[in-house]
Amino acid sequence: MYSKKELNLFIDKQGIFLENKGVTLTKIKNYLLTSDLSYQILYAVLTQDKVDTYYFCLTHGTSHSTLRRKIRSINSELSKYGFHIICANNFAIKGDEKKLRNFFSVFL
Repeated sequence: MYSKKELNLFIDKQGIFLENKGVTLTKIKNYLLTSDLSYQILYAVLTQDKVDTYYFCLTHGTSHSTLRRKIRSINSELSKYGFHIICANNFAIKGDEKKLRNFFSVFL
């Protein structure tokens, strides 16, 4: 993720040392979040009306069953906010428009 000029890990007999030259925790956190499948699912449903399930699985290197499991897991968390993701040939988020807009602004 980073070049050796930005972040370098040294392992020797004295121990392990991480040399940081300008990498922030925010940069690392953003990278980890955007590489997570749950984040990708939420981002897709919040920015698009309907997401093609086949195309999403193909572009993110995941199976349809894994996608469904992740959506079930996400839905268990989203249910307390009053909306959920439906999944078939396409997947989309359903719920009160005002709540979705508020969640979208906080999410991004």
